[in-house]
Amino acid sequence: MIPDAYQHVTSPQYKRFAKPGETEEEYSERCAAELEAKIQELGPENVAAFLAEPISGSSIACVPPPKGYFPAMKRVVDKYGLLFAMDEVMSGTGRSGTLYAWQAVSEGVKPDIVSMAKNLGGGYVTIAGVMVGPKIVDPIRAAGQWKNSHTYQNHPINCAVALAVLQKIENQNLLENVNARGAQIQRELKAAFKDDKYVFDVRGKGLFIGVEFEVPHDMSPRFAARVKDKCFQNGLLTLAVIGGTDATKGDAIMLAPAYIITPEQSSELVEIFVRSVKECEAELENA
Repeated sequence: MIPDAYQHVTSPQYKRFAKPGETEEEYSERCAAELEAKIQELGPENVAAFLAEPISGSSIACVPPPKGYFPAMKRVVDKYGLLFAMDEVMSGTGRSGTLYAWQAVSEGVKPDIVSMAKNLGGGYVTIAGVMVGPKIVDPIRAAGQWKNSHTYQNHPINCAVALAVLQKIENQNLLENVNARGAQIQRELKAAFKDDKYVFDVRGKGLFIGVEFEVPHDMSPRFAARVKDKCFQNGLLTLAVIGGTDATKGDAIMLAPAYIITPEQSSELVEIFVRSVKECEAELENA
């Protein structure tokens, strides 16, 4: 709606964009240098905040940042007095194995603003929220009041559901299961695709898992879309992500099962997914 209000820097896809021999920390420093160059290009007085997903969602399919990424970006943000905002709409509220996704990957960096939704309602209601720290709250309160009277804000029923979801996550110790089952699923996927020439990467945190493929990007339908359809036929819901590498190239699938998934169900998920991918690969080779 306001296209010139947002400027972009390179997404931290270390496995895709790192230079030969470049460590994760070196790559993160290069990303930070790019951010600083962009701020200087725009003029620091024209830049309000840096916004990032702690772990990417449907843009590039569950890519955790490389080592040192958020500390490096934080140094630049602080140097120019900007706000640090993180979007946890998909990755937060336990999905990544911690209550807040930034806790799993930020290496101690705390955001000033966190947006959340999706998992906050547990799939039962539509609800979103924004959490802010003192850097935001204190000036607003000093100016008069914290306004909370917008339409649909503080919706009592949906807020009650969100509270119940959070209580269940805590009382049933679901984060432990999210981490255990996520590790199991990644382990089984990596073993199954160990020698698969079409699988580029298996990654993620908790039950927020992505599988990226190395396939032609001029296919129609795209490979990820074919895998998604095949999975659905075989009894598994997935999300296809297309164009995540450079807005054209890139085919990946996201897996995000329920926090209460069992070890047996996790293995069943992997079996269906691997079988579906293999069926699509066979079609690709026989085309």
